[in-house]
Amino acid sequence: MKRILIKNGKYFLFFFVIIFLICLYGCNGSTPVINAFFANPSAIVAGESSTLSWTVTDADTVSIDYGIGTVDLTGITTVNPTTDTTYTLIATNSAGPVTATATVTVVPIETLTLQPGSEGKDADVWEVNTDINTGNEPIFNIGYSLEKWRGRAYLEFDLNPNPLPEGAVVVGGDLRLYQYDGTGEDIQIGVYPVTSSWSESSIAWDNQPNSSSIAEYTDVFNSGATDVWCIWHVDDLVKGWLDGSINNYGILVRPTDESSNDQAAYFRSSDYTEASKHPELRIFYSIP
Repeated sequence: MKRILIKNGKYFLFFFVIIFLICLYGCNGSTPVINAFFANPSAIVAGESSTLSWTVTDADTVSIDYGIGTVDLTGITTVNPTTDTTYTLIATNSAGPVTATATVTVVPIETLTLQPGSEGKDADVWEVNTDINTGNEPIFNIGYSLEKWRGRAYLEFDLNPNPLPEGAVVVGGDLRLYQYDGTGEDIQIGVYPVTSSWSESSIAWDNQPNSSSIAEYTDVFNSGATDVWCIWHVDDLVKGWLDGSINNYGILVRPTDESSNDQAAYFRSSDYTEASKHPELRIFYSIP
């Protein structure tokens, strides 16, 4: 009977030691610590990005959802959500997982569309008619026509007073012209900031206003295309007009190379009968 008690006592001592070690390294183990997990900026406009940053200690693995996957204990990553998104960081060790969240709010983009006429002015000038005003013509001829004379267009949109809601943040802007025809090969057309004032009722080839020699934006268009919108991105110019850092005298639209013959694109002006095909300045903005 004594031997049985001693033998059972040894088993009990061994069992106690095992339980103690399990509790020491398991039950009483420290859970991971998420020292920081945040998004900067926490609010973005659709199309922009935010940066997730985190610092974790005492973890064996760290992961973030929405396809980011396993990451280091400390790190940063860029995300581009299109809707409000809450990211969850999971840090895990033998004691179990802990989580933290960071939310990126996506502010929707609004669009304001302005057209010449009631909200500005537009006209084209022709080299063949050096002193004749064509501010009431329903078309723009941009480039060299078959008659071998140059055409340019001037547009100015009324931004005074500021047409945007109070507190609006400008994201960008587009100039859109409706092309109904053209001639010759493809043509590269640029938009150039105008730097002096002009009148729609008196502008002609001989009295064109000053303009920048550097295009705000250029693109290549199909001279033979019909019934299409041509777009130039003028983000910085629109922002400057609206915050007052750039004087708004409008835009000159012309080929980047005016020495090429038989390249021209024809667009509708604000005097065309269909208002839906008039020139447009689209301003993209958000309200935080």
